[in-house]
Amino acid sequence: MNRRQVLTTTALATLAPFTTGCLRSGTRSNQTPRNWRQFGRDATHAATATDRGVPRSVETGEQHSLDGDAATSPVIGATDAFAADERGLFVAPFDTDRTPGHVPLPGATPRVPAVDTDGRVVATRETDAGPSVVAVHPRDRRVVWERRLDGTVVTAPAVADGVVYAATDTGGVALDAATGDARWRVDARVTPGEWDRLATMNLAPAVTDDTVVFPTGDGVVAVSRGGVERWRVDCRRVRAAPAARDGVVYVPDLGVGLRAVDLDTGRELWQHTTEETWATPAVGSRRVFVGTVAGLSVLDRETGTLRQVMDQRVGLIPSAVAVVGGVVVTATREASLLAVTLVGDRTAPIQSRGEGGFGAPAVASGRYVFTEYTADGFRLSVAG
Repeated sequence: MNRRQVLTTTALATLAPFTTGCLRSGTRSNQTPRNWRQFGRDATHAATATDRGVPRSVETGEQHSLDGDAATSPVIGATDAFAADERGLFVAPFDTDRTPGHVPLPGATPRVPAVDTDGRVVATRETDAGPSVVAVHPRDRRVVWERRLDGTVVTAPAVADGVVYAATDTGGVALDAATGDARWRVDARVTPGEWDRLATMNLAPAVTDDTVVFPTGDGVVAVSRGGVERWRVDCRRVRAAPAARDGVVYVPDLGVGLRAVDLDTGRELWQHTTEETWATPAVGSRRVFVGTVAGLSVLDRETGTLRQVMDQRVGLIPSAVAVVGGVVVTATREASLLAVTLVGDRTAPIQSRGEGGFGAPAVASGRYVFTEYTADGFRLSVAG
C-alpha cells in the first residue's frame, strides 16, 4: 500500500495545492481576518464567521493539478492561497499579474501552513535532519528563516500576535514570527502512537488571548502565552486541532467523540459520545458542528446534547468543519466540497462537488477553494 492509499483508507484530512493558473478574484472585499487563514480558520480554530461573501454555487471553475502523494488544506492570505505538498509550499496568487509556483521545501508528510498578520507563511516539515519551522515571504517566494527543532515529528503551526506555536515529540515551542528565535519551551510532547507521522498532519495548537492549547496525540496541554503550564487532560486519540471559543476548548477525541473542557481549569464540561471524530469542529454561538464517520452532527454548545443529524447521505466526514454566512462547509469521502445552508435549526438542500476530499475547504473572494483526491492524484478546484 502506498502513501496515497494509506491517506485514503485512514481518512486523514488532506487537501491539495495547485500547480498551474491563478485564483482570479473579482473583488478583494472578502479578504479580511474573518476569512479562514489557517486550517480554514484563525488560530482559535472556532471556524465561524458572519461574512456575507458566501459563494452562491459549488460549480467548479479552475482546476490545478498537484505533485506528490500528500497535500494539505488550502490556506488563505491577503493576496494569495497557499498549500503544502511533498515538494514544498505552493503559492497561488488571486490576481493574474503574478504566476503561481513552489517554494521548494522538500520533506516528509506536509503539515497545514499558517499565515501571520505581516503576510509571512509559516510551515513545518520533517527531514532526515529532524523537524523544522520555516517562514516564507510569499511575494518573492524566499525563505525568511528556518528553525530546526529537536525530535522526529512535528505538528502543524499556529500563528498569533507575532508568535509561532508548534510541538514535536520533545515538547511545545513558541518562536518569534519575525526571526524564528525561540521564546520558550514547554513539556507538551506529541505522542502520535500507531499512526506515526500521518497522525500529526492536522494536529495544531489552538491559541486564545491568553492560552495556547497543545494537542499531544493522547491529550491536550494548556499553557499560558508566557509558557507556563496550566493544566493537562488525558484523552484516547486526538488526531486534529482543538477549537476554542468563549472560555471553552472543544477537543475531537477519536476514541470518544467530542469533549468540551473549561479553558481556565481543564475541567470537563461535557462529553458527546459519537462515532469516530477525525477532525476539528466548528463552534458557533449556540451550536457545535462536528463531522464523524456517520455524517455531520449538530450539538448544543452548552450541554453537548445532539440537536440534529444532517442528511445521512453526506457519508463519512474526515474534514474539519467551518460555518460562514450561514453555510456549513466541509468535505466528505465522497465529495471534495459539501455546502449546507442553515435555516434556523433546519438545513436547506445539500450542494456537493468533486470526487472526494479529506480536508477543510476555504473561502476567498466569494469563491470556494478546495482540493480533492482523484484517480489521477490530488488537485485544487475553485468554485463559485
